[in-house]
Amino acid sequence: MTPEQVGRSYHHGDLRSALVAAAVARVEEVGAEHLSLRAVAAEVGVSPSAAYHHFADKDALLGEVAATGLQMLVEAVSTDVAAEEMLFTSLVKRDTSFAVAISSK
Repeated sequence: MTPEQVGRSYHHGDLRSALVAAAVARVEEVGAEHLSLRAVAAEVGVSPSAAYHHFADKDALLGEVAATGLQMLVEAVSTDVAAEEMLFTSLVKRDTSFAVAISSK
């Protein structure tokens, strides 16, 4: 922890999520092989023991990071699929209306 962080207490409604978010950012920055649970704890502003209360070790934290990444991917793909389905439905309706209009002439 930095000297500024030592004097203040850290209260968070969801420390586990804060640790995971900090770990995701850290992995993007330095890679998983350089991730440290202690460094993530310091970045969030808590003691290492607070971080170890939520994650047994670095591998447990990385497992949660992987699960978070997978969930983000699923959400992104779902959003893309939903958008494509809406576009497809819109095109089908338009083309059907056009076909009906042409055939009735």
